[in-house]
Amino acid sequence: MPEDNKDNGRTEWTEPRTTVTLRQKKGPAIAKRLEETNRHPVLIFGSSKSGKSSLILSIINALANSEEASVTFADNEPVLDNSDPTLQEQAHATARHFYDWGLQLLDAGNPPRPTAGERFFIPIDVQPKNSTLPPVKFAILDGRGEDYEARANADDPDTIPVGDVRRELGLEIKQLLQEFTHEITVIYVAPFSKNGNTSSEARVANAGLRHVLQNYQTARVLELRQNDSHLLLLTKWDEHANPLSNRTKFAEPTSIDVANQLKIDYQNAWGQFCGLPVSGAAKNRRVFMQYSSGYFIDGSVRPPPDLVADTYRRYPRTVANWLYSRAAMSSLRRRQLDETQLEEIFPDVRLEQPKPTLSDRMINWIIGDIPS
Repeated sequence: MPEDNKDNGRTEWTEPRTTVTLRQKKGPAIAKRLEETNRHPVLIFGSSKSGKSSLILSIINALANSEEASVTFADNEPVLDNSDPTLQEQAHATARHFYDWGLQLLDAGNPPRPTAGERFFIPIDVQPKNSTLPPVKFAILDGRGEDYEARANADDPDTIPVGDVRRELGLEIKQLLQEFTHEITVIYVAPFSKNGNTSSEARVANAGLRHVLQNYQTARVLELRQNDSHLLLLTKWDEHANPLSNRTKFAEPTSIDVANQLKIDYQNAWGQFCGLPVSGAAKNRRVFMQYSSGYFIDGSVRPPPDLVADTYRRYPRTVANWLYSRAAMSSLRRRQLDETQLEEIFPDVRLEQPKPTLSDRMINWIIGDIPS
């Protein structure tokens, strides 16, 4: 429920009072549940305060406010199996709370606070208003950033300890990767750091995404990995390219602009990402882009200036469109379609490689296939 922030008088998002514990001895049968309901999983990974919750809400908000589709919370389809109704109800209530209050507070200009407690899935249904497009069902993961960060050094929390510092993925996430036999979509949230790539938060974020990518490849067998889709998002792009003073770079950067910044801030994670095996058209299955969840001023979300309003609106629509196309292609009744024939809600914001610069063409000629 919301609570008043005495410092600034704003109403902020907080987690429900109930404690959700998803771990069970045998592991929750999430994969089976998702396959039975034909719900497409979207796993969102990123360190603490990387903006995962803001990203999710901005995508849902873009769908909810569009003329091309409607989005609803799936009240009757909790993501967990029925082996423990209490746990299922608690996790579902948390997701519903996030969906209702998150969108309401975002609309009021209050961004969500970092997710606390256990990770949970948000089940949403998207219905295109174009009758020729299929409805799709998502299960979007909002997880604790601490799960994807390196283990802290007990003696000096600001230094990364020697040895294997990877954290294990949550039991339900690992089980989903191992047992879900259809396509999975994964988003890696890589926030731009104003303090530089040598800062503590940047090093933690880079190590966290590298560990996630390593754990993903360990848990998911190659035959299934080849069919998954991956998106590396350089978030907080407006902190790197000022929307007003550097409007061209904010709105229309070249792919090399974004790739160079990712290689600077996320050198290790970038290498792991480029090595992900994908089949078919790699430009549709393994992509990266810049992203801004909203126009933030002094911790509040405000309407952006008219000069850049279309760009701020375009970013969540682009990701929503890509997610829809991946889910539509992976649905059971459409699995045999040619994946080059994309199903899209917003074809005006297709996520594809910008017109290549000379540097882009040189890179492609030298090393071949890279993410678009």
